[in-house]
Amino acid sequence: MASSATAAVLFFVVVFVLFASAPLSLASGAGRAFPMAAEIYVIQTFHRINPRLEWDPSNFLVDLAGQYATCRLISSRGEVKVDRRTPEGASIVGYIDFTDGANSDVNSVNEYLKRVIDRWQYTGSLDTYIRSAERFGCSVGPGCSGRIAASCLFSPGEEGIPNPIEEPKAMAFTPQQYQLAESLTGNVRLFDLSISPHKRY
Repeated sequence: MASSATAAVLFFVVVFVLFASAPLSLASGAGRAFPMAAEIYVIQTFHRINPRLEWDPSNFLVDLAGQYATCRLISSRGEVKVDRRTPEGASIVGYIDFTDGANSDVNSVNEYLKRVIDRWQYTGSLDTYIRSAERFGCSVGPGCSGRIAASCLFSPGEEGIPNPIEEPKAMAFTPQQYQLAESLTGNVRLFDLSISPHKRY
């Protein structure tokens, strides 16, 4: 039994190392979830404005945000209308942004996203969405000709025209699995990961 558990942990560590060391470039398709450090940082930042706001535990908003964190929108900044609803029927509104950043490794993308999140905080660009929403999720699209695209979706948001709901197909590691692998591999953490991303504060 112990050997099976050890084998499972080693398998996860190998998968995590390959995932963490690989470039995050998705220039030809949809974006992906924020790396864990940036996810924690954006949660902490938004909680200062709305302590009741939570990261979407279902990852529905995270996966949907990937459709807006793409290189085709790399020069766009501001609100986007999301003509979809959550599985619970709530409306969604989004915000897209970009910043310079040529590298696609995890640590570089974390730093680029910190720059974007800090700008949101200082300018108050997302304050209205943050205050009115109950859940949010964000995605990033690196490798866009020297830039990265970022998007966050908030729900409930402004009313849109609902389309038939398609369940997200992406799978994500849990925060506990990320932290276990990081502790075993010594992966560098750039931000404070002392809070749980899926806990209300």
